[in-house]
Amino acid sequence: MIHYFITTLGRLHKQETLGRLHPDIRAKLTMVVQRHEFDDHCRVWDGKVAQILALPSEIDNLGPTRQYLLDSYRGEKIVMLDDDLVFLYRIQPPAWQLGTYSRDSVLDPFEAIERMFDAGYAHCSISGREGNNRVGQEIVECTRYMRLLAYNTALFPSHVRIDRVNGMSDFDTNLQLLRAGLPSAVNFWFAQGQGGTQQPGGCSLNRTHKTHSAEIDFMCETHGGLVRRRQKVNKGGGEFGSREELTVYWKRALGHDL
Repeated sequence: MIHYFITTLGRLHKQETLGRLHPDIRAKLTMVVQRHEFDDHCRVWDGKVAQILALPSEIDNLGPTRQYLLDSYRGEKIVMLDDDLVFLYRIQPPAWQLGTYSRDSVLDPFEAIERMFDAGYAHCSISGREGNNRVGQEIVECTRYMRLLAYNTALFPSHVRIDRVNGMSDFDTNLQLLRAGLPSAVNFWFAQGQGGTQQPGGCSLNRTHKTHSAEIDFMCETHGGLVRRRQKVNKGGGEFGSREELTVYWKRALGHDL
């Protein structure tokens, strides 16, 4: 059995991911909300998902949210989704052209995740839209993933945590698992994306240049020669259009004891 979660904050009436999921997935899905938003989400979304879960009142950021789910479902398979995703598919794989799923229809990517779990992977995902067109094969091991996190926690070493940072908790956990000798798998026949960095709600409510740079510092100190600090400039993202980011050497990280 796979447990599905959408972690959401500040987007009561703007549930992009949920609106695209096939009813078979929504029937298994838990919406995870901070305590102060619980009543409103029950009013709007009760009966449209399997469950609405209120986090303990002390949890107010993404890293502890993900850790709470990891602790609560230790030993099981879980998929954690950001709340603002669109989903795409290769029209004629391996050709890279992507089509966009219509609302209430996204099922195939989750069947792909189930196949990767069945193949024995401890962590897997669906490709981000960014860079999807540069990959010609269906499955790539030991690479970047974000926004959609699929974990077989039964295979996790006990020391792995997902709350050491917030906005970069996906990268940090990926590297922890790779360094423990557990390869990842990412499917490139499907893709997921979002509107842009620092959209209203979600991580934007807690993330500043100061907190983001502190996470970059943590990653460089913790993962040493597996990451490199760089400056990123893009058109979107508002004040985050220019920010520090990381280049990560994912394949080098596998089994790498610093």
